[in-house]
Amino acid sequence: MKSIGTAEIPNHNFLAKGKMKTAKTVLASSVFLGMAFGTAASAMAASPVGQWNITFFLEPGLVPGSTQGICYKADGTWFSTTFSNWNGDWFQNGDRLRWYGKTGAPLGTAEFGQFIKNVLFGGEFAHFFVSGSPPVTSSRGNYRGNFVSTTCGPPAAASAVAIPHADPSK
Repeated sequence: MKSIGTAEIPNHNFLAKGKMKTAKTVLASSVFLGMAFGTAASAMAASPVGQWNITFFLEPGLVPGSTQGICYKADGTWFSTTFSNWNGDWFQNGDRLRWYGKTGAPLGTAEFGQFIKNVLFGGEFAHFFVSGSPPVTSSRGNYRGNFVSTTCGPPAAASAVAIPHADPSK
């Protein structure tokens, strides 16, 4: 009697000879790529572009001050949506953010901070009257920025603040 050949059944067991090396290579490659792309994504700094609420904490004692709406534009400028004529420029270096400007009055503002996460940053500030020689400090302390939206509100109306020499942190 003639024997009928048997069909070979494919072995999908990764533990079979020759398959274990392939499985280890695939696993190692996946882990490496995941770490590389995960690290690259987490190393990318957040962008301040959009609408933020900035809350000030005044020295001495870091007592709560005001909260102002700020719109950071992609062109490196910013403006307040709650305090009229407060605007300026910003720049970023990694997760560090610097923004500075002026109000309609002779008040200069400087804020220096760092992203804590994509929707939160904080830092220190100093506001000062530039008409004095040397400039006279109006306020100083810390601030916190909370992300609101990628879409900004309009600049604050001229009537939003009618007090001469007003400080947006107070």
